[in-house]
Amino acid sequence: MNLELNNTMTHRFLVALLLVCGSMLSLRAQTKVQLSVPDVVATADAQIICVPVIADSFPAIVALQFSLAWDTTELTLDNVDFGDNPLSLNDMTTSTVNAGNFGVTFTVNDLSGIPLPPGTELFQLCFRPTMEDGSSAVTWDGYIPGEFVLENTASPFPFELIPGSVSYGSTVATTVLPGDTDANGQVDHRDLINVGFLSGTTGPARTDASANFTPQSVALWPGTLATGVNHANVDADGDGTIAAADVSVIESNYASVTAGTFVPAPDVSVTTGPQLTLTTDEIFSGANPGTVDIDLGDGNDPDAVGYALAFAIEFDPAEIDPASLRVAFDGSFLGDELLTIQQLPDGTTGRLEVALSRQDQINATTPGGRVATLSFTPRPTDEPLVTTLTVVPNDFRRADQTTAPLGGGTLDITVEATISTQEPAWGQQLSVYPNPYTAGPLAIRGELPAIDAVTVYTLGGRRVKAYTGDFRQLDLSDLPAATYVVQVEINGEFVRRRVVKQ
Repeated sequence: MNLELNNTMTHRFLVALLLVCGSMLSLRAQTKVQLSVPDVVATADAQIICVPVIADSFPAIVALQFSLAWDTTELTLDNVDFGDNPLSLNDMTTSTVNAGNFGVTFTVNDLSGIPLPPGTELFQLCFRPTMEDGSSAVTWDGYIPGEFVLENTASPFPFELIPGSVSYGSTVATTVLPGDTDANGQVDHRDLINVGFLSGTTGPARTDASANFTPQSVALWPGTLATGVNHANVDADGDGTIAAADVSVIESNYASVTAGTFVPAPDVSVTTGPQLTLTTDEIFSGANPGTVDIDLGDGNDPDAVGYALAFAIEFDPAEIDPASLRVAFDGSFLGDELLTIQQLPDGTTGRLEVALSRQDQINATTPGGRVATLSFTPRPTDEPLVTTLTVVPNDFRRADQTTAPLGGGTLDITVEATISTQEPAWGQQLSVYPNPYTAGPLAIRGELPAIDAVTVYTLGGRRVKAYTGDFRQLDLSDLPAATYVVQVEINGEFVRRRVVKQ
């Protein structure tokens, strides 16, 4: 149909045609047609801005007409993208009578109504912005008034046409990379901290939001972080609410970068202020799991009051199985309702990155203490070895987003040679006496073959006594009161017993 026919003639044509063929059609009852245009925002560098026309409700329609209008001083129509083209529109059924209008008028050829599922995209109007910053309403006030006819009817069907808008430029929009909440060009554990700062904050959702690490435009949110980054950057999943779901996007895009290679967060250690420390009271052996406590200060340091913490654990992957590393945050001095993350970044070796944050915008009241517990399994080893863990501080923040001082530390762990988890038969005979022990000889008892070596360790794995040969009497009187591990070796097999020195 010629779109330049006046509106009365157009309407009469549609109705007349339907009167002739109405008896061939079956009525599908729907409340109304509803079409909408979203509010689209784009940054100043956007060359083309596409605006979808969405069928939110579209029953079995056999004829329709409508037109859209925009401000030509802000936008110039570049092209119309029909996409899947559910209505089979073409140059005969669409027209631009003037520069600021786009119209649609068509009738289904066989007069069989076309129903569309909610959310169907009819087409996209793609514009070129005319200025660096601007905006325009996209309305249904074009040269053709809206009209829709349902199959088996000859009168206009109820409809609602919801207008939208296009806004562009640095004053209204920003570009975000999902997961990069600090806008530094890469995703790492420090990005979790901003989610903790803004947990519960809401703002404009991203149109066609995706968790993919690709630049996406979004309307500016009202607030900015202390670093100047707009709050919209922290909404990693683009749903308009900053919450735990955004941490999942950080995890899925972890170690993604805009250019070059991933750069591990720098060590921010200072010698003043609270220090991160690693401690353990366990004995480690190859292929057997153990745990190490991670603490900040001693629980009495007023400078250890904080809101969020990021650090890395560095280790030798030849001596510790990276897949076995786990961090548990139960009992953390920062609180119970925490956002947490732990990742082994691609492109790095021997580095576990960890972050935890509160969500209530209030500092923890406990001045330091237990941060988390690290568990891991040393790799099997034929000979005892000493492996080193290092905790590297990367960020410590208070609820007002200011940085607090922080230090790091190391821990040497002795890993004993791998032994069977089942003791040899002679181990059933082995005991140490007296236990608890105070002074004098400590006897190794039992009907045992000749002993090859006896070694005494602290619970932390440090060797404090070593004997070679068939020693059955040990002197531990010069050791401080503590719990020790006595290891007996016979024919390459090991059995351990704990003894308490009082």
